[in-house]
Amino acid sequence: MTEQSITYNRTSACAYDDITISAYDASDGEYIGSATFSVRLSVHTDPNSATIKEEARVALLSTTAAIETARFIFNAECRGYCSVGTAQWAGSDTWTKGNSHTATYTRDLTWGQGGTTGIKGDITPYWKANASLNGSPTIDDAVAEKDPLTIRCDTKVKTTPGCVFGWDKPTYVMNSKKWSAAAAHAWLMQHKLPSHFGLKGQGQPLKYLGNEVMAPPDPTKTQRAVNRETICGRTVNNFQPYLPANGPGTVLQSASDTVSCDEIAFAATYQSGGTPASIGGTNPVTTNGNECVQTFVGKRADGSWYIDLRKDFPMPT
Repeated sequence: MTEQSITYNRTSACAYDDITISAYDASDGEYIGSATFSVRLSVHTDPNSATIKEEARVALLSTTAAIETARFIFNAECRGYCSVGTAQWAGSDTWTKGNSHTATYTRDLTWGQGGTTGIKGDITPYWKANASLNGSPTIDDAVAEKDPLTIRCDTKVKTTPGCVFGWDKPTYVMNSKKWSAAAAHAWLMQHKLPSHFGLKGQGQPLKYLGNEVMAPPDPTKTQRAVNRETICGRTVNNFQPYLPANGPGTVLQSASDTVSCDEIAFAATYQSGGTPASIGGTNPVTTNGNECVQTFVGKRADGSWYIDLRKDFPMPT
């Protein structure tokens, strides 16, 4: 089996392999011949479902001289708490010499723990390939199992199940032209603080905090909303914008502009300072956002902008 390529994102994966299968005489072990198939495998997960859909598009690339017919035998299987559905072929799974049609194999996998809330588990798909050449079965299966295609399913982000490719780490790029101050603050905190939250290559990826996670003290509120209140809320931490009236910075960019608070790590992450350790928070504040390093954006006389630390809040250590 020769792997040509493998690509994946959060919900879809594609692998392309060439598979050569040989036949031998059962009586004396003499080599009869071989057939080479191309297999384009696609796997689709769903963040809102426990069902994974698989499709393999198969074509015969070549046979040796003695092979007149080649039937491709394929099975999609999985390890973990999963079950497999009924396999179906669209198009014939048997080729004659010189034939170049493409056949499509489909099969669904299902995560078996989707009915239990608050858990997660991995499914490892794998595939077995074999062939019947000139009507005679070959001996050994070719087995493919690819680590990047391990699927993570859970009912932790939401109460209903969902599955994604856990090896994929989504990258979010802030729009520095539209939100220049927020982007500058995030860049500064990511590069200068030792945690490096969400900084690719240095810090751990930010872990998404779903809207279904409710705050333990008040189950009528989402935890992400409480995080925002804890870190930026004026009623919670007596947050005061750094305006010229009470400091040298924060100049509004236009008459319609308003003062806002932007935090890193974001409120909708487990790394937010508002997420308590009891539900998986990794960076909880003791009380509120007054404990956080804070910056402001100001404007120089020449019209250029700058970012600086607020001196009335904790200095970074």
